[in-house]
Amino acid sequence: MATVDELKQKIAVVMFDQYGTVVDMQQGLTEVAAPFLKSKGWTGDPGSFVTWWRRTHFESSMIDALLHREHTPFREIGHRAVAYTMDRAVRLWVTPPRPSAGSRSRP
Repeated sequence: MATVDELKQKIAVVMFDQYGTVVDMQQGLTEVAAPFLKSKGWTGDPGSFVTWWRRTHFESSMIDALLHREHTPFREIGHRAVAYTMDRAVRLWVTPPRPSAGSRSRP
């Protein structure tokens, strides 16, 4: 086994993935998003919202990489993912359901 001094001489850089590995992104984002979502009248589970948002972000970044077009900055993909998820959340959980085609609505 190498000694600490030998390792210091041989190793120039140590890298690891911090995003989601060292930092619990799900819990942190859920804690930040929960009061905001509640203030907007959203009654769903904030953890589900964050999962949906993160999946949308991941999918968008993979699609961006596979299209072989000009690179879209990480922040821009993030903005789009949040906007898409918020739009869907509003439609699914905040907007009152519309009456069905055969029903009569009263004023």
